[in-house]
Amino acid sequence: MERTGHRVDALIYSLFAGLVLAALAHLCYSEPVVYTRLVNEDQWGEYGTAVGFGLAGVALLGLSARPAPPARRFLWALFGLTALGIAGEEVSWGQRMFHYSTPPLFHELNTQGEVNLHNFGQFDALLNRSGLLRQTVSLLILGWSALSLLISISAPRLLKRLEDVGLPVIPPRLLPFFLAVPLLFIVKPLARSDEIGELFLAAAVLAWTADLWLRHSLTSPPRNGKCALIVLGVFLAGALFSIALTKKFPGSLKGALESMATRGYPEMAMYDQADQIYRHIYANPDLLRPETRIKHARMLLELGQEERAHQVLREDLVELSDGPRDKERHGEFLRRRGTVHALLGETDQAATDFAEAIKIERRAAESTSDPDEKAERLWLVAQTLEARGDLGEALSVAGEAREIAVSGKVRRKLEEWVLFLKDPAAARAQLKL
Repeated sequence: MERTGHRVDALIYSLFAGLVLAALAHLCYSEPVVYTRLVNEDQWGEYGTAVGFGLAGVALLGLSARPAPPARRFLWALFGLTALGIAGEEVSWGQRMFHYSTPPLFHELNTQGEVNLHNFGQFDALLNRSGLLRQTVSLLILGWSALSLLISISAPRLLKRLEDVGLPVIPPRLLPFFLAVPLLFIVKPLARSDEIGELFLAAAVLAWTADLWLRHSLTSPPRNGKCALIVLGVFLAGALFSIALTKKFPGSLKGALESMATRGYPEMAMYDQADQIYRHIYANPDLLRPETRIKHARMLLELGQEERAHQVLREDLVELSDGPRDKERHGEFLRRRGTVHALLGETDQAATDFAEAIKIERRAAESTSDPDEKAERLWLVAQTLEARGDLGEALSVAGEAREIAVSGKVRRKLEEWVLFLKDPAAARAQLKL
């Protein structure tokens, strides 16, 4: 009877995981704006990941306080603290929610300029940007899932011993959640698959924790699918809490939409989806960023849509002609205008704008004593040189800026920019990780 109940649970979990993946794929391919909202920082997906690990952590600590063998209580407490740590790291320990300042050490060494450890110095370069962490997690999940299945089928006595000790053996019925993680981390079938993979990992850990509660807190665990329905109820509660957090502490979509249109979708050759996002941005001018139209025009030129690209660029020139009268004294404005003229083939006007932009930013860099501000001014010079076509000089100035910068966040931006100049393919591959 118990095996039959487990089969029903497995069927429900498989259907649920499959439906969620199908829904996400539909949003990714057919509703790119909604999908971007889902996977953006400080939106439902990220909050859902934090809530999933947070609930699992609290539940595991609760289980560790109940009467049980010491080894089991210790391991469950350790797993609980680890889950809570991951939840805190996911949202930078609430820094963007409550807007507290970054301590000097984190400001200097953290590549996001925030309070978290996973973006800290060499850890970030070794594990995050290399993709090693997600690849390792994927391989561990695949190996442990296979071993758990083998033990569950062929060694029930060993299974009982492992459960008594508190080791996290994965019940076969929960495998659909765990196996979705390496699918998303390694195969990457969706844009920003890593974010969805982290959400599924949180769901898998939460399902495993809820399953433990039902088996170890109740005299007679629910059967015939009721266990799975209870776990899905926990998911629903977590989802509602995540939605509430998104409404209370929403992240800005301004940069996220442009990033998905510029990199996320084009890197998967999903240009129609990228174009939909650009159209949404134009329909909502508050989402426009200074170089949105330039990036859109470049994509259109790569696709051979020159007439439409020029139309987008001329719209940008109209926008540039509006605004404050002193705008031509700002280097970023002149670089932007010069880039538009260059893409339109108006080389003389572009050269004039670029030269004046470089002069303005160099003066600004020389006049400040703040190392990060000086580095960012030099980076603007490097960007203008790159837009003008002087790649060697642009790399040299960017290297100078990298040596000056104190902030880990500024250094990381410079490193990524330089990598894009030197090896665009490698940079795109790294950003997919």
